[in-house]
Order: sequence, then structure tokens, then C-alpha cells
Amino acid sequence: MHKNDKGVAAFYDTVAKDFSASRTLPWPEMLPYLNTLKKNDTVLDIGCGNGRILNGVTQKIKYVGVDFSKLLIAQAKKLHPNKRFITGDITKRDVWKSLPKADALFCVAVVHHIGKKDLSFLFKQFQSHLKKGGMLYLSTWNLWQIPYLKYHFSLRSLGLKVKDRDWRSVWVPFAGKHFRYCQAYTMSDVAKGLQASGLKQMASFFSQGNGYLNGKNLVLVCTKVS
Repeated sequence: MHKNDKGVAAFYDTVAKDFSASRTLPWPEMLPYLNTLKKNDTVLDIGCGNGRILNGVTQKIKYVGVDFSKLLIAQAKKLHPNKRFITGDITKRDVWKSLPKADALFCVAVVHHIGKKDLSFLFKQFQSHLKKGGMLYLSTWNLWQIPYLKYHFSLRSLGLKVKDRDWRSVWVPFAGKHFRYCQAYTMSDVAKGLQASGLKQMASFFSQGNGYLNGKNLVLVCTKVS
């Protein structure tokens, strides 16, 4: 997860244990891409949480997971004691200096917590930390699906939209009582940013649905061509 000035850090430290327990397996749409990993591939997991993508990996890989939350990293180390995990804010340059170039980079359910001003930096880091021919798998929540639309119109979210001057800003609850800051990006928002960073899009789709009203996640898969 990503630390920012909207209290995302405090949120994930507060709910780390319950959040980890609710995130045990990779989402089904990820499995075909996890299955493309080869033995000894270097894999970066950006915003790794408790390292759950490892539960869908069948090959022996060189894995590095990064997350801002010390408590989620503690969960990850407990669940995967033989893997490397780093605590750090992925919007800070110093964190990236310690990371290797990767054959595959996964960024799952992270971007929707990151303000638009930080996306350009983040996507450039994705590009620079992928090997030529490497794969980026990125997914972000589809906050336009019907169950989430009501959150856009809560008084809490409307106040945030006015304060940020950004119609994408929205507060989304966890367990009915803890609220997390989110950005309701569109497929075009993310695709344009990735393209501008120099990555070539290979696929894009909605998981478990076919559009904004019923798709669960926005998924984009890219490669580095040069």
C-alpha cells in the first residue's frame, strides 16, 4: 500500500491484521500472468501488502515485495519467511534506488490510493525498473461499479471532491467503519499514463465483468520494448 497525506498509512496500520486475513489468494484474473513466470525470474511486487501474490506462484523466483505499512510487512514476513520484503513509500525516489530490475512487476490494488500528481513518477519507475521485454501487471479498483457509486455521493466524499477539486476523489469504507482515501480512475487515465512512461500496452480488461457498471477491477498489462 501507499502512504500519502490522506491518512492511508494510518488506515492500513489500523486494519493490518484483519486486512491480511481477508487477502489470502491472488484474484483469479492474475493467475494466467503469474503462470508466465519462469524459474529464477526477478519479480517486484509494488504495494505488496501481505505478499499474497506468492500464493499463486509455482516457480522458484527472486522476489522483492515493497509496502509502506510496517504491520502489513510483518504479516508478509510471517507468511513468507524466505522472501525479501522492504518497508517504504513507493512515491519516494530513495525506495526505488534499492530495487533491482525485474522480469515482471506487479502492482495490484495500489494505484487507486495514489493521487494523480504522483502517478507520472510511479509509472516512470515501473518503466525504468523493468528489463527489456519485461511485463507489468497493474490492477486498480473499478470504483464506478454500481455498489461503489453511492460512496461518491456521501457527504464525506463530496467534501473531499470539493477540497481536492477532483471528481475522482472518494472515501471508501472497510468493515463498515474505517474509511480509506481512493481515486476513481478510468481505464483511459491509467493507460495514458503508462504509455507516456514508455510502456507498450499488451492487454486491458475489466475483471469479473465487462464494463464500468459491473467490472470489479481495471487491469492493464504492459511490456517494456526498449
